[in-house]
Parts: sequence; C-alpha cells; structure tokens
Amino acid sequence: MSRTYATLRDEVLTGMGELTGRHPAVLREIVGRRRPQRSSPASSSPPSAGVRELIVLGVAIAVRCDGCVDCHVQAALDAGATPAEIAETVDVAIRLGDGSAVVCGVEALEALARLARRSA
Repeated sequence: MSRTYATLRDEVLTGMGELTGRHPAVLREIVGRRRPQRSSPASSSPPSAGVRELIVLGVAIAVRCDGCVDCHVQAALDAGATPAEIAETVDVAIRLGDGSAVVCGVEALEALARLARRSA
C-alpha cells in the first residue's frame, strides 16, 4: 500500500517532534526563518502569513518535497488562502518545476480536496 500525503504528513510531524526533543536548536532555527521579514528596506510590511505559505507551498511542489506539501496546503488554508489561490500556486509551481512538479501538484490539489471535505 502506498503512503498518502496525509500519512506522510503525520510521519513527518512525528519525526519533527522527535527531532525537536533531541536537537531543539535545529527546529528553532528553521521556525525562526519563517517569521515575517521585510523583503527590502523600502517595504512597509512583510507579506501576509497566507502569501508566505503560498510561496512555501510553491517551492515545496517545485522541489518535490513530498513531506512538505500537505502541511503547507493546510497552513495556507489556516492562514486565509483560498482554494483558488492554492490552485494558482500549484499552476505556477508546475510551470517552474516541470514534469516532476506535475505529480506533486496533483497531489497538492488532492490534499486540498481532502482537507476541504474534512472541514465541511
């Protein structure tokens, strides 16, 4: 039986919990990098949490980070991104990531559909 993104997400989150227990500084550093940053000195404010999650989702799809996709679809929804924005992110990531991103993009849209059904 093949793993689903939901199963993989659960495995990754469990592993992250174990990693945090053994090496807390590693995860603190990664989480610290995800805090809002000004994109340039001229910026008046950092991008919203939703925009940041859409960017992270697009990168995850383009580099085929299977363990990241489900988590960032959920995080994007939680941060206020719409299904249409997530679908557009998938489209852009596929254009950047070529063939392998198509597979990952399809899986991201499946995660979106599953999460939408679960919250309905």
